[in-house]
Amino acid sequence: MPLVLDESGRRLAKRADDLSLSELREGGTDPRAIVAWAAASAGLSVPDRVTPREALPGFDFGKVPREPVTLEQRQIEALRQAH
Repeated sequence: MPLVLDESGRRLAKRADDLSLSELREGGTDPRAIVAWAAASAGLSVPDRVTPREALPGFDFGKVPREPVTLEQRQIEALRQAH
């Protein structure tokens, strides 16, 4: 899977107190929205909310980008609001 960067090009990391799955879960984010973002970042065409089981049939390692993926602030806010 590609490295995830913030908008300034810095690698997102738990040790830097960046956004975490735990924070999103605690905030009530719909897990299907997180899966959809990850799936789209891996080259899949998926709806805004999808389960891993629903996304898996379209997965192809050849579609996964080799370059880092940027998680933009607007995407973070959209995830935080996806309840």
